[in-house]
Amino acid sequence: MENNQEEEYYNTQPLPVTIASVFVLCITVWSGIRAWTAITDWELLSRFRATPNYTFATGILWLIVGIALTVALLKGSRIAPTCGLILSVSYVLWYWIDRLVIQTSPTTNITFSIVVSIIGLVIFNANLFWPSSRAFFEETP
Repeated sequence: MENNQEEEYYNTQPLPVTIASVFVLCITVWSGIRAWTAITDWELLSRFRATPNYTFATGILWLIVGIALTVALLKGSRIAPTCGLILSVSYVLWYWIDRLVIQTSPTTNITFSIVVSIIGLVIFNANLFWPSSRAFFEETP
């Protein structure tokens, strides 16, 4: 008597989707650290005229958005590429508004930050819209 076992096929994601997911997870973890640090060092941030409520709110916002996008990417949701594009551009815009207008700092590495922002945005979205990624998002129910 043969033992018939049902084979399970896992919808493995292509490498570009994994790379895009790692990008999102890094930003998500960083946002969680920002939110947690705002809570634990509230008084210290207030003494240095920082805005811990803003740091906490934006950290929590990007943490929640990052978790949602990660789940969409890993599940292969059809809306993941569009959401990823919109959220990546939104994150870069927020970063620069935050850096130049809201929490200005006298840093001198602006050229480096611009280059890293552009390269990161291009790499993330190239992975998100790579042909194997597009096929993965289209074939997943």
